[in-house]
Amino acid sequence: MKKLLLVLCIAASAAIGRGQAYDTKAIAASPYIAENSGVPASAENVLETKLRNLINSSGMVSDPNQRFILTAKVNPLTEDVTPTTPPKYVYTLSLNLYFGDGISGKLFSSSSFETKGVGNTKEKAYLAAIRALSPNDPALKTMLNEAQENVIEYYLSQGPSIIKQAEAAMKTQNYDEAFFLLDQIPSACPALFAQANNLKMKVYETLITEEGNRELAEARAIWNAGQDREAADRAGEILARINPQSHAYKEAQALHSQIAARVKAIDNREWNLTLQKQKDDTAVKKASLQAAKEIAVAQAKNQPKTVYRVYWW
Repeated sequence: MKKLLLVLCIAASAAIGRGQAYDTKAIAASPYIAENSGVPASAENVLETKLRNLINSSGMVSDPNQRFILTAKVNPLTEDVTPTTPPKYVYTLSLNLYFGDGISGKLFSSSSFETKGVGNTKEKAYLAAIRALSPNDPALKTMLNEAQENVIEYYLSQGPSIIKQAEAAMKTQNYDEAFFLLDQIPSACPALFAQANNLKMKVYETLITEEGNRELAEARAIWNAGQDREAADRAGEILARINPQSHAYKEAQALHSQIAARVKAIDNREWNLTLQKQKDDTAVKKASLQAAKEIAVAQAKNQPKTVYRVYWW
């Protein structure tokens, strides 16, 4: 049943992607090295890179500070020295991988692999054993496929709640948080993904309308106070920042026409400051979702470092 669910979600996602003009987002997960992972400090960076590469090679996206994590527990099995000149060190490791919800502490899938590495030093042999784990290992592919199925199930059950949280954030004008929450919904759940993108459009429209109203009020105040060429230029620069999709745009056009007519009357010259141009619907949707994505990424960087609960070994 889980495999059927995964296939249907991905197939539907691909169909939606072909019909829309914006990029989709795959499932995101973070590589994580726990303090009790059994990995020497000298090998942590190499193991983290290996975990990151495994996430990416599975079709997921490796991003820091995500809810879902791929982590490892390493146990040395053997340590040998070859009777050669110069001698070589040989490490055999039990590399145990775990994928799950690092926030709730729920394990989704796991598997154990035995790897061997050879090097001129113990450290190099140990690192070689970590690098030896292949993303093409059938058991690893099965484990990561199971992980993705569980992530999809999580979003199918929790996605509506996430969207409600985003709606609540929108009502309190916490637009950055709304975008951050909505950006978590992956394209692998197409119905929720489409719903999240529609709400992103509404949040973005609200945001640019509020910004447009503030800019319009500022430009109008400057123009009403001056009524001369200098005031026209200052007001025009502000009006030029108003997004054409803002509900303030029509009033900005009216004020722009009023200023242009007044400038023409007082010094018999054309006023060349122009407003932003309207775009077609496809370009608007793509630009709006890209802007929402950038806001979500910026908000993600401002989030406190996630504290993970890993009780899987």
